[in-house]
Amino acid sequence: MLSILCRMKDPIEVLRAIRDIFKVLPEKELKDYLAGLKNLARLRGLTSLVKKEVEDKMPVTIDISNDETYLAGMLEGEMRGLLEGIEVALDIKYGSEGLFLMDDIRNIGTIEKLEAFKEAVRKAASVNDLMRFLRG
Repeated sequence: MLSILCRMKDPIEVLRAIRDIFKVLPEKELKDYLAGLKNLARLRGLTSLVKKEVEDKMPVTIDISNDETYLAGMLEGEMRGLLEGIEVALDIKYGSEGLFLMDDIRNIGTIEKLEAFKEAVRKAASVNDLMRFLRG
């Protein structure tokens, strides 16, 4: 697999040889090696060639639900969605006075705290109630 990092006369031939080796691997190892190959391919600008010669001809289902990068992206998306929802709620309920709080709200670092703030927006009678929530 490391041969992909070397200077090659025919990268397609090298990838086909790697693919032939991969064919005999158990599924778990295959997934790991395929992920490694894709990472190495990025270093040499061979991503599309790896996709064409290895990935497309050797379909593998990879469960990314426990992948660190995937989970970080999901968390970021959830945070963005909550922030957008809170911003809309503040705008509807309090107008520009409520939107003034968004800088402080963007500094809230956890989903749990954003969820609690979203609930506070529902129950608050005034922007001052929300300001107390943010300070406390």
